[in-house]
Amino acid sequence: MQGNDAKKIIAALVLFGVAAGLYWYLSADDSSDAGGDIRSHWHCSACRKTFELAARELKDSVTTQERDVNEVKQEGPQMRGRGAQRTFSVAKCPHCGQWTGDAARECPGCGEVFPSKTRRGVAAICPKCHWDSRTGRKAEGDRLTEGLDPAP
Repeated sequence: MQGNDAKKIIAALVLFGVAAGLYWYLSADDSSDAGGDIRSHWHCSACRKTFELAARELKDSVTTQERDVNEVKQEGPQMRGRGAQRTFSVAKCPHCGQWTGDAARECPGCGEVFPSKTRRGVAAICPKCHWDSRTGRKAEGDRLTEGLDPAP
């Protein structure tokens, strides 16, 4: 009988642990939005300023736009599609209010925030320390000119 009692006690403890874990999981406050701390970097091509958006802000601050390929002189960093139409993502810049924000990245070497792609659509390198996202180290040779946009 003692063996059965021990099994019953262990089973009860396991069930209690599962119930407590389930209660804790289901009663967690959904308004805390754990994903709200995740931030993305953006660069405005109109005012040339950088900004961040929290994950919860993306719904209202990022949209897609379609343009005729003949109107797009230089493909932006978020271009998608084939044929005459291109679809790309843009963010609303909090500085100038225009929908001209392109995806950007923060350099792990120096902390500079810069556009993810050049105006020619090539993966950009950090304009400050020349860190290259393709290789994960300082750019060399042709990548120094290919990965940087000419000064405006």
